[in-house]
Amino acid sequence: MKTVFVVNLQKYPCHKKLLELFAIQAGRYGDIEIFDIASGEPLHEIYYKIAAGGYSLLISFDCAGFELRTESDTLAYNQLGCRMAHILFHERDEYGENLSQQMNFSMFVFSSVREDVVFLQKNFPNIPNIEWLEIPEEFLPIGEDGLDGNDTWISEWLSHMMEMAEIQC
Repeated sequence: MKTVFVVNLQKYPCHKKLLELFAIQAGRYGDIEIFDIASGEPLHEIYYKIAAGGYSLLISFDCAGFELRTESDTLAYNQLGCRMAHILFHERDEYGENLSQQMNFSMFVFSSVREDVVFLQKNFPNIPNIEWLEIPEEFLPIGEDGLDGNDTWISEWLSHMMEMAEIQC
């Protein structure tokens, strides 16, 4: 299986450590690739690489890549044929209009804030799948240094996502 990560290291420096932890675990399932939308590479080129990559799973941190748009100004992620997991590590107010965009059924939004899950389910009908990502309290809040310590929860969550990606294939 191939997994692609989409991050914005300029806006969220904490993604660097998170990415390291997630990439180690995802690498157990197959190839991984990482795109930083703040790398300076044109966004349309990043999208074309993702679309052509043949990935089974796309994981974005904190709505990274929601800037990728189609010609009709819709969320480009909707055009991809893979399972997608958009992990929200901050409270919902951090994401502005990103969460009000139409999302297809292969997208899952995972919030690390339990209270936000119910709010999103009630107030954002364009998000078809919303789940809580239980992050152990000792890791929260996620600061500039990211996470330290036991990353068993990442392994368990990725195992769940890989099973879902296999079902879709």
